[in-house]
Amino acid sequence: NYTTKVTFNTVLSNTTIYAKWEEESPASIFTYEIVGEEVKIISISSDYKDTAVGIPAYISGYPVTTIGESILEGNTIISEITLPNTIKTICYNAFKVIMLN
Repeated sequence: NYTTKVTFNTVLSNTTIYAKWEEESPASIFTYEIVGEEVKIISISSDYKDTAVGIPAYISGYPVTTIGESILEGNTIISEITLPNTIKTICYNAFKVIMLN
């Protein structure tokens, strides 16, 4: 199971995206909703203190397909997010409060 790793830096025109095996973060740090047979991530806990987070490919047996708006609200520590290959939609401003290095 491969994931897509997205590293957030100050980028003016190019963004590097590459495939790499990464450990997923536990589902307990996410607020999510099951829509039909798919999962939408609503937020990541503001108590999460690591700088990197791995969005799981599946939660409760359903594929994680959507990253909601402003999932990092209240968490300014995260600077790297690994996305699974199950993601179909990333909502507007999904990562807007990430602190840039």
